[in-house]
Amino acid sequence: MGNYFTRNKKCICFLFLMLFAFVGIAQESLEQPITITFNKIKLKKALSKLEQQTSMTFAYNNIHSLSQKVKKSYTNKPLKTILNDLLTPKGLGYQIIGKQVAIFKLKTLVPSSKTTQEEIGHLPNIKLQFSGYIYDTDTQEPIIGASVYDKKTQAGNSTDIAGFFELTLLGDGRHIIVVSYIGYRSKEIEVTKEEEIIILLEPDTETLSVVEVTDNEKVDRSIHNTQMGVSALAQEQLKDIPSMAGETDIIKGLTLLPGIGTGQEGTANLYVRGGSIDQNLILLDGIPLYNPYHLFGVLSAFNVDAIGGVEISKGGFPARYSGRLSSVLDMSMSDGDIGKWETKIDIGILAAKAMVRGPIYKDKSSILFSVRRSYIEGILAGLDGLYNIFEDEDLKLRYSLTDYNLKWDYKISDNDKLSINSYFSQDPLLYKQNYYTDNERYEYNNDFVNLDAKYNNGLIGIHWEHIFNAKFFSKTSLYYTHYSYNYDFLSATRKKQIRGAERHDEIYRYFRSSIDDIGFKYDFQYHPNDKHQFRFGINTITHLYNLGVDAYSIRQNRVQEGNRYLVTDGDREVLETSLYIEDEWELRPTLKVNVGVNATAFWVKGKAYFSLQPRLSGRYLLNDKSSVKLSYTRMAQNTHLLSSGEYILKTDFWVPTTARIQPETSEQFGLGYHTKLGNQFAVEMETYYKTMDNLTEYRPGRSLLLHNGNWEDIILIGEGESYGAEFLIRKTKGKLTGWLAYTLSWSFRQFDELNFGKKYYDVYDRRHDISINLNYQLNKKWSFNTTWVFNSGGFTNLAYEAYLPLDTSNEFLNGTYGNINFSSNGILIEDLGTSSAFDFIPSSYLIVASYLKNSFRLPDYHRMDIAFIRKKTTKRGNTTELTLGISNVYNKKNPTFFTENRGNFQYNGVNYVNVEYEGFALFPFLPSVNYSITF
Repeated sequence: MGNYFTRNKKCICFLFLMLFAFVGIAQESLEQPITITFNKIKLKKALSKLEQQTSMTFAYNNIHSLSQKVKKSYTNKPLKTILNDLLTPKGLGYQIIGKQVAIFKLKTLVPSSKTTQEEIGHLPNIKLQFSGYIYDTDTQEPIIGASVYDKKTQAGNSTDIAGFFELTLLGDGRHIIVVSYIGYRSKEIEVTKEEEIIILLEPDTETLSVVEVTDNEKVDRSIHNTQMGVSALAQEQLKDIPSMAGETDIIKGLTLLPGIGTGQEGTANLYVRGGSIDQNLILLDGIPLYNPYHLFGVLSAFNVDAIGGVEISKGGFPARYSGRLSSVLDMSMSDGDIGKWETKIDIGILAAKAMVRGPIYKDKSSILFSVRRSYIEGILAGLDGLYNIFEDEDLKLRYSLTDYNLKWDYKISDNDKLSINSYFSQDPLLYKQNYYTDNERYEYNNDFVNLDAKYNNGLIGIHWEHIFNAKFFSKTSLYYTHYSYNYDFLSATRKKQIRGAERHDEIYRYFRSSIDDIGFKYDFQYHPNDKHQFRFGINTITHLYNLGVDAYSIRQNRVQEGNRYLVTDGDREVLETSLYIEDEWELRPTLKVNVGVNATAFWVKGKAYFSLQPRLSGRYLLNDKSSVKLSYTRMAQNTHLLSSGEYILKTDFWVPTTARIQPETSEQFGLGYHTKLGNQFAVEMETYYKTMDNLTEYRPGRSLLLHNGNWEDIILIGEGESYGAEFLIRKTKGKLTGWLAYTLSWSFRQFDELNFGKKYYDVYDRRHDISINLNYQLNKKWSFNTTWVFNSGGFTNLAYEAYLPLDTSNEFLNGTYGNINFSSNGILIEDLGTSSAFDFIPSSYLIVASYLKNSFRLPDYHRMDIAFIRKKTTKRGNTTELTLGISNVYNKKNPTFFTENRGNFQYNGVNYVNVEYEGFALFPFLPSVNYSITF
């Protein structure tokens, strides 16, 4: 077959002049229906077969793509359809000249503006599906939220949590794609065929230290996606937020966002839109964690160096999430580096951290390992020694925190990836005190206390990601997660009176709480195009709940005389399965919706609960910079947390839904407005209304610690309601970046047997919550960061009534009795007037109580933290970071807990008992220093 296609420009011009003479002939030839099959033959041979069935002749240069094999079958298809289908994916175009078809690479020919669509086959709106993954070139970690757009059509998208993106490209078959992300060098890629590729972005060390850092890609994503109440923080943002003792804290960073509150001073608990802490689904690489805290709730349990991305959803949950009512905190572990080894060492005043990652088999397999260990134990040992020197007693207090992260990745093929991730944390606490009391009545009087408590938290998961094609892929996960809390307490007294008998009394308490999950997840994603995304999957979990309490007293030389409490029916194995379907579709350029449903079944001891949870969210674009969103979500929760006490003495028991305790459910409605103001500011405003049913609470004065029988007997069932408005203003560009968040909210609870059945404020109701986070780039090396938070005080139970025991035989209970005063921090709460019939008595004989629930609002809370950060890259390429910080800059004494002090006094012949509540602040002005080096 002759070669009719000339190589020089003059001939190209001649070809364009010839086009106009053969338009009619070309039209007729291109519409000719053809039935033909190509069974794994070279493209060159396929074109020869087409010549035999048409009146057309094909001319081409020595094009390598013609040697590629094709396997296609067509029935009564127009010739132009067959040519487009065969040539476009190979990066080829064609041109009709009379009855001749000239085939060439798309770059070879620049068509005239007068060329018609029928004359040049590659000029019509050729549809290309372009997809792929975007990774960090050094670490091979997926880059979440990277921007991908077509320079010509401005069609764009962003990467998901796996670094995946997809674009549908329309045009002449040649596109320039721009890929960008904060802190990385942008990249342009020429796309001429349908394909899936891997794109590697290089970190831009100059950009990281320059004055301008932008979040505009995240802002655009927030405006254009359908989901409401979603916030994401990158690892670098979390590290720049000032933190207590220099420990970067993921959860405390999230509490600076609107709608997300914390508990009392110093705690890292999450309270989202009026929900309780057990209503937050915490996921690490898709695996649930039940206790995301260290130091008994003071610090979060995650080493930020091992975490790649953090995203929290407060409402408008997609159908793929289930099992909790209030929020989903989705975290992904960092991947290892398949190209080179990297080590990071971090030293602070509270703990030391180390992280190492690198290739096991270059470009195929990698590993990441991180460890964090506190050295509080050594500091406490030194304090013990000083204390024991000056006090006539022995004291031993030990505490430590430890956590590990391990992740292994293996690229089986271009379409398959296997990974294993694991996490483990432990918090042991040991407290021993042994002291003597001098008393002339005793030969000796020896008291000692022994407290041994331990938190254990861990998980391990195996994940397989498979790409069927550019539009369809899946992820399969098998995992195990565990949480346990054990508490041993022994209080004993050994005494012997002068010429009297020896007495040995002991009070011993032991309780345990654990939950173990074995789960299997199978998730699918189908992307017909960049405007349509379909997800479906299954998640099945076997839960094993184990809880028990054993408390008794032994008197007179270890002879048991006291009570024994034992929780019965505390071990349960249950099965939970959920199926979901979720469809996100851009119906019009301005209108995009996410519709789905989650169906959950929960089986426990012959009882089955089924719940259908519809989800709907939508986005309407007002213009390129503004959108309005709405959402409706129904959620169900089959796992409940029974909690009592505070801090170290706090007890947590996870219990399942049972035949008597139904699943918790919620319905949430949301409305939001997102917009950009110029090039530097973004504004988000959202309102929500949420109802909650079948909430659990202890009966008044009851606890699993002092209960003999079935734990379900001391549980109350009630309901809740919360609503509010959230405002977020972010500055995303310039030397000064950061955000201002404000939340106005109300949160209520109602139980028939509490507060006389009337609705009352939830303990963590916050009327006003303000957070300011600012980052100022002083120069290329130094930056200044500050946060200021303010919120209305929460609610608590402070007694305002007092009673005497009914034991009228007591020697103190005879005579007249006077006034009782109640005060907080020295301020009088209420004077109940004069009681009668009793004499002056010790205050310890009073029973002080409050029948009204959460009747006292604590003082307003506010605090400022600052940090100076110096980042430097050495000549050897090592990166160092020095952080100098101060927590609670102006030493605001925010009460962490309250103690009750009672005393007796007499005034004008009247006997009084004074009850005073005193607040204690545990976290005053605290400087910190932290140093890290990466090499």
